Amino acid sequence: MIDIGKNREFFWDEMLIDTEMTTAEKVMGQFTKRERVMVHDKPWEGDGCNFHSILPVDGKYRMYYNAWRMIDKNPETGEMEHSTTDVKIAVLESADGICWERPKLGLIEFEGSKDNNLLLTKESLGWEKNLDNFYAFIDENPNRVIPERFKAVMAHYVPLENGKHKNLLDLFVSDDGYRWKFHHVLTEKGAFDSLNTIHWNRSLNKYLCFFRDFHSPDPNLSDEEAKKVMDMNDLVRDLRVIESEDCISWSEPKRLDYMGAEDVPLYTNGITVYPRATQMLVGFPVRYVERKAWTETYDRLCGREMRQMRTKLHPRYGLAITDGLFMCSRDGKQWFRTDEAFLRPGAENGRNWVYGDAYLAVGLIETPSETDGAESELSVYIPENHWLGIPAELFRWTIRKDGFFSRHAGSREKLLVTKPFCFDGEKMLLNLSTSARGYVYVTIKDASSGKELHSCELFGDSCDRVVDFDGEVKAFAGKEVVMEMRMREADVYAFKFE
Repeated sequence: MIDIGKNREFFWDEMLIDTEMTTAEKVMGQFTKRERVMVHDKPWEGDGCNFHSILPVDGKYRMYYNAWRMIDKNPETGEMEHSTTDVKIAVLESADGICWERPKLGLIEFEGSKDNNLLLTKESLGWEKNLDNFYAFIDENPNRVIPERFKAVMAHYVPLENGKHKNLLDLFVSDDGYRWKFHHVLTEKGAFDSLNTIHWNRSLNKYLCFFRDFHSPDPNLSDEEAKKVMDMNDLVRDLRVIESEDCISWSEPKRLDYMGAEDVPLYTNGITVYPRATQMLVGFPVRYVERKAWTETYDRLCGREMRQMRTKLHPRYGLAITDGLFMCSRDGKQWFRTDEAFLRPGAENGRNWVYGDAYLAVGLIETPSETDGAESELSVYIPENHWLGIPAELFRWTIRKDGFFSRHAGSREKLLVTKPFCFDGEKMLLNLSTSARGYVYVTIKDASSGKELHSCELFGDSCDRVVDFDGEVKAFAGKEVVMEMRMREADVYAFKFE
């Protein structure tokens, strides 16, 4: 039997769903684009400003990101060239998640001035080769071995004598989240060249760290053998997890298990703890799609001229495009993951359909609705203008709270049935949306006694609607129950008892 206690539960995965009895279909939610919140147009920024991640700190928000240019235009030939600038780590700040600004930190000198928002550079660390993709978290482990409150992971590439480099994922620590110092190498077993994420998981009582690597497309070749004999683009980009009890000793990396979903190349993981239910992890991995040759469609696709210029730098810079998937997990190992894109590149505008679309900032912020009196929403942030030689722009997008998936009924009544579970609490809250004619009826059945609790007709649109029953909810608490919902012209997103 599944014990949900007072957790908010969802219908994103099928842990609680009796799939044989349920006729309500699973429907994917959608993000809505809002305003531009930042133009990365400072001299230390550019089209490579990406891998943003959000850290709530004492009621406010910080957003860490890569600050750099990826390509520059040659003033003599007009051709695009690889930029000679290095990645720098910078931070934005916000009190409400809507208005963002660059704090003047005075930590790193750039072109003779410390009047900037820079946190780290390879020079400040004394590194020979570039740094990359910084992700910070607040360590909420009540028994943490490493005392600093703030911790972060960052990729480090160490040059080798053969002209190649060794990949390292380093752990950094800080007392204030601004002044960082190297602590130790967390692992060497990965690629690490996209945003790696880490957190203390209260539900599992351990640290989890997620990063990218490659695996063999040939089951007869091990990953290491394939890396020696295959070109990088013949390997499959994947996501892996390691875990630790003390943030010092870590397990061997394991590929995430998508429980039968298609094995597709994934570039970033986008994994974070869901703020409205900390037992649930959500991720927005970027799916990497590289067609093998230029076709007529590339000539018709927006951004043709820039795409051709990037192709001269490397074919995949012009041929590759990306979009975003959704996934969720309760243990960090097994994941429900969509095969269909959750976030598409969108209507062609000359700046999208590039290798770099759908790079969602890691983290979800609850923000006020633009409609007076309406419930708050969840905000995410997505950069644009990747690989274009112009400043990246950061846009806010929103989605309904818990709204990544719903169970849906159209004009004909459908049924949602759960597996047996037990709960703790005295009342039930339901996240639902109906039409004027639509409805939801909830029935809770005691599996042993056969007693039932029936709701009134529920309709409206609320993320936390109190469900009124014909009896006391607390009389069913702690018992094995099954819940049924009869639905018509309705979507149900989540529920909880409290």
